[in-house]
Amino acid sequence: MTPAQVDALVRERQEAFLLSLGPLVKKQGVKEALTEVGLRVAGAVAPLDFEVVDSDVPRSVSASNGMVWVTTGLIKRCANEAQLAAVLAHEVAHVTQRFEQLPHLRALRVACRRPLAPALLPDGGAAPIDLNRAVRQGAEAVVAFGHPKEEADADEAALLALAGAGYDPAAYEVLLEALGDKGHDGSRFQGRARRRIELLSATRAEKKLSGGKTPALSKSLRF
Repeated sequence: MTPAQVDALVRERQEAFLLSLGPLVKKQGVKEALTEVGLRVAGAVAPLDFEVVDSDVPRSVSASNGMVWVTTGLIKRCANEAQLAAVLAHEVAHVTQRFEQLPHLRALRVACRRPLAPALLPDGGAAPIDLNRAVRQGAEAVVAFGHPKEEADADEAALLALAGAGYDPAAYEVLLEALGDKGHDGSRFQGRARRRIELLSATRAEKKLSGGKTPALSKSLRF
């Protein structure tokens, strides 16, 4: 499979997966309001495409091509703009991670929700593929998406982005407390909400991140 074929498959699978979450909200002003919040915490990451999905399931997802989508169910759980900004900052951090670490194969892993196809490996090994073994053999493989360290790194990046944009970094912990073990991103932190919150608190203390604003959500984002 050529890089161009991989990229095409990635785009196809990503879009299909995202659309499976539910229809996009097309109400005037919604996308613009979400984009405004997202760009405040995005820094130099570009291009980005923010969308709201009509679904009661509280969920946020991102893709290597810059798509960052959140559900109406998740926005309803956000008590203020700072909490929504935290979610968007976390997903933007994942976009950055995927750009930096062989995004076409990482995205394929996410999009397919199954082991990488043997055709992607130089030895044509049989599926299911051990990604660590593949790396040792020189394949263009990477650490599987959703590893706890990746999630922790994205959480730390979100805290820094919140503080940099003038939001209260503690808002992220408050949101995660409210969401409980289900979380918002389908990560491997599921069932470990308390540990995740403890890591966020420790990071805030270590980096002396405190204060900031917690403005109300835009009227366009009140569902």
